[in-house]
Amino acid sequence: KIRHSIFNKNTIDVLDDNTYGAGAAIFANRNNTTSWDDHELIIEQSTFTNNTIYTSSNNTGGNGVIIGGGFPVTMINSVVANNSFSGNRTGSLFELQAFEPDNSGNYFTNHLVNNTIVDNRNIGSIISNGNGNVINDLINNIFWDNDNPNFGNTNKSNTLLSHNIIQENTFGEFLDEDNITDNPLFKNKGGGNYQLSRNSPAIDAGDEDDLIIVDHRGYFRTGTPDIGAFEAGASKYLLSLE
Repeated sequence: KIRHSIFNKNTIDVLDDNTYGAGAAIFANRNNTTSWDDHELIIEQSTFTNNTIYTSSNNTGGNGVIIGGGFPVTMINSVVANNSFSGNRTGSLFELQAFEPDNSGNYFTNHLVNNTIVDNRNIGSIISNGNGNVINDLINNIFWDNDNPNFGNTNKSNTLLSHNIIQENTFGEFLDEDNITDNPLFKNKGGGNYQLSRNSPAIDAGDEDDLIIVDHRGYFRTGTPDIGAFEAGASKYLLSLE
């Protein structure tokens, strides 16, 4: 489990022909596993900024600048901002795939819940699902002002987008439930403040069935949750009147 961590300015340089780089921030992979149920990478209340994969030519490749490999991932209440690809090739922010099933022939489900994912540049997609063999549940997230907001190798049977704020030019095949395309109205996006303004459409627009008790700061969420990593009007303290 990774909590309250900062991943900043991690870089992979892919320089030689016919080489490949993945996971500038995190690389997680496991092959020949007995059961995927025994493995999960959990990331909570963390920040990923200014991480980069550089490819020197069209004969090199890169993917998953934030998370690369093939491993079950649950990411909650985290901020992913200003990460990028540079050089000759682009790739995904998240490489959410399984290279092979476990010994029972099963794959796994990834969960991205209440994250703020903004201002990521020169990316080819938000996620890459490899050959489409895992399930991705993306709930209560803000995906905003990202280049190429594509959900790669997805379809309605393996990818759920529910109660997110997404860009109007988002593309890919996925199950679409109650997503919003309005500007999330951050307090100061240019200054890196991704808290919500008082008139943000993200306020009280999340899915109550996926209520996360606290936000990115550890402030309590109450009632219908907001979309994104920050809960507007939240408090460090949870008061109870009897």
